[in-house]
Amino acid sequence: MSHAYSFGLSNVFLLVGRRLALAPRGRYLLMLGALLGLIVLIRPVNGLILLALPILFDNDMQVKNLLSFLRNSPVYAVGTGLLAALVLSLQFSYYRWATGHWIVYSYGEEGFDWSDAHMLDLLWSYRKGLFVYTPIALLACGGLVMLWRQYRGAAISWLLFFTVLTYVLSSWWNWWYGGSFGSRVFVEYLGLFALPFALALTHAPMRWRRVMVVCSIALILVCQIQTYQARYYRIHWSDMNKERYWDEFLRIDRLIDHEAGA
Repeated sequence: MSHAYSFGLSNVFLLVGRRLALAPRGRYLLMLGALLGLIVLIRPVNGLILLALPILFDNDMQVKNLLSFLRNSPVYAVGTGLLAALVLSLQFSYYRWATGHWIVYSYGEEGFDWSDAHMLDLLWSYRKGLFVYTPIALLACGGLVMLWRQYRGAAISWLLFFTVLTYVLSSWWNWWYGGSFGSRVFVEYLGLFALPFALALTHAPMRWRRVMVVCSIALILVCQIQTYQARYYRIHWSDMNKERYWDEFLRIDRLIDHEAGA
């Protein structure tokens, strides 16, 4: 799977984007172009990460500074687009060399059904729900309160991006994305959950920070147990349901019995 590589590139993209928000520089724009090209090259749908850039600004002044920089130095904006296109051209050139066609759709009859998105299933179902199998992501969403207080524009951008992302991902014909533990298609975007989470840990009242730390430890433990259960097929890779989920929930004894039997 390509998710590990996409996760790394997406987080570097966000880091460079943050630096661009703090201090607009041509080199940051060019780096974003190259990174975006690589991200799309590996997994085209992850080009959606571009829509996450507004989340990285602290205030309206930073946005104005970037727009002013782009107006005064349009060559960097053009160069960014050209650099992204240059990276992407590697794939198109290979298609042309291998098949005689510039564009090859390798998924056959598979595709998106925009009128039948399974947004709630992708987030909450026992089959592959993000918040069911990665509950710490839900805790991170609580940090949006702090993000809203610091800069509403970033909080609104986060919510809009997450909504668009969920809609697109859940519109794929196979919304549970085959065999895996949890919603693997969100792996690339976990860095975005870390932003409000870290903000809450930094600025929330001490008593709430302690609650978050305790809850985080507990949820990480739950996730690790469930990952181990998935390894030994106690949690099925694609056919979980409510009854089976709660029957297996934190049943460490069955894992111990399995290890003892092995």
